[in-house]
Amino acid sequence: MPTVSFTRALERFLPAPSATVEGATVGAALAAVLATRPALRGYVLDDQGILRRHVAIYVNGRLVDDRVG
Repeated sequence: MPTVSFTRALERFLPAPSATVEGATVGAALAAVLATRPALRGYVLDDQGILRRHVAIYVNGRLVDDRVG
């Protein structure tokens, strides 16, 4: 099961502790976290549900370049 962590900078605005969730893909894991913590949605996704430009996602320490798939 993946663990989703957020930057400490986000903690300035609201609590964002790490969460271990179900999810076979990055998108599924992120959706699981946002389902349980809806207040994070506006900081991570824009009004169309697309990952905000300033948000970077890393998997095992490597930057994920594909922002769509």
